[in-house]
Amino acid sequence: SASFLIGISPTPGYLPWTGLFVDQFDTLWAIDTSGNIYTKASFTNIFVYHGFSIAAARDITVAPNGDVYVCRADTMLKQTGGVGAFVPLPTNPGYWTSVSAAPNGDIICVGEKQTPYAGGVWVIYAGTNTFVKLSCDSDSDWSTVHAIAGGQFFAGQSTSIEGDGQVHIFG
Repeated sequence: SASFLIGISPTPGYLPWTGLFVDQFDTLWAIDTSGNIYTKASFTNIFVYHGFSIAAARDITVAPNGDVYVCRADTMLKQTGGVGAFVPLPTNPGYWTSVSAAPNGDIICVGEKQTPYAGGVWVIYAGTNTFVKLSCDSDSDWSTVHAIAGGQFFAGQSTSIEGDGQVHIFG
């Protein structure tokens, strides 16, 4: 695997990042620890402020249809088509730690077990705004998720009392 540093002017490239996602157009979506959202088009070294700041944001993903999802501990927000305001989804069963868009448009969400929220692995099926808990999981604590082609995704458990600290493959 390769790693590289992109020098950016002004300095967003050197901010403490909390969430990163590359969409199907190779645009990098990034969220810093202050909740500011940036994009960087492929083959450029310039981050552009997306115009939104979401306090306590933890992760970001972009569905193939252009919808942007940002998770916070207490809610999942959606920006339709990558434009306009971020709106909370109508129900919120999780205490979210990570979110990832699958190539088929499903949104995979993972969270921690924090009263009154359930932990576990959830999916928002493409074209809906409804959370469905996957039966492959109990109320474990999960820290990160990444969806891949073929209906599979990888999820990492935290090392809390409700997690085993391992990466699991689903699908």
